Amino acid sequence: MSSKYLQVIICLAIVLGTSVSCKKNETEVGGKKKLTIGIIQTATHPALDQAREGFISEMKDLLQDDVEFIIQNAEGSLSQAQLIAENYHSHKKIDAIYAIATPAVQAQARKEKIKPIFIAAVSDPKALGVIYPGTNVCGTSDMIDTDAQAELIAQLFPQVGQVAIVYNPAETNSCVMVKKMQQSLDKKNIQQITLGVHSESEIAQTINLAARKSQLILVPADNLIVGAMPLVAKLALEKRCPLVASDTPSVSKGALVVRGADYQDLGRATARMAYKVLVEGETAEEVGVKDPENSRILLNEHVAKELGVVIPEELQSQITLVIGKE
Repeated sequence: MSSKYLQVIICLAIVLGTSVSCKKNETEVGGKKKLTIGIIQTATHPALDQAREGFISEMKDLLQDDVEFIIQNAEGSLSQAQLIAENYHSHKKIDAIYAIATPAVQAQARKEKIKPIFIAAVSDPKALGVIYPGTNVCGTSDMIDTDAQAELIAQLFPQVGQVAIVYNPAETNSCVMVKKMQQSLDKKNIQQITLGVHSESEIAQTINLAARKSQLILVPADNLIVGAMPLVAKLALEKRCPLVASDTPSVSKGALVVRGADYQDLGRATARMAYKVLVEGETAEEVGVKDPENSRILLNEHVAKELGVVIPEELQSQITLVIGKE
């Protein structure tokens, strides 16, 4: 497939609602090669958007005018993710790829074995089979400290008897995180049930069921659930059931509390790893995959007041209050 034909395909994607840069690639800037990075994002929601924005901002800081981006969003479609991955693989002027969230990583890693692939918003890259000797994949994981999360639940809700974990079983990322959540809750002698959601149309029924069967709802950094967080949070609050999330943007969307990574920080960290590969000459295997360095506790003050949640004194210095809700 010719480069000219690929540019036509990429620009047509704008008409179909995909965000793409159609700027012609300039191979030289001030005597230096201008790097072109293709960004493939699984879907639109705040955590993934922050991971994208953090990466772009940091790469621009590191490379100034010597980098440009082609941005495409699969909007939750696996077939669209595969098409984007094929286009990036064939596009001769794309030097590297930044894949955000599990479906995008899986689609790109299956197709591309030569160009570096930098990743973020993936809980367990090894479970996806993309980390191996000689791999071209490196980046950051968003795997939260589930033991710390379970401890937070026990401190805020010492009387909780059963937790409902709501997630999409079709997301490998979520299945890995849910298993770790269960193990951590077991350590605190907190019982749990798991409820699967396969589409947004199932959310209302599942959240209502979760509220009936438990005293608290817990969700992983699940693309389907997080993408529908305003609805999930609204339903949980109507049922007077605390909602604990695993990604920081969910608090501003109505979740009660989260202990997790800052996705903009993850994007910036991945950009620094990309710099090591693209500029300093390290291999993706040498750079590897790193877990979040910082974990934050955010609490929605509006929701806490609605539910009558009292913050224990030992937690007050650790919690950042998010005032109101969007």
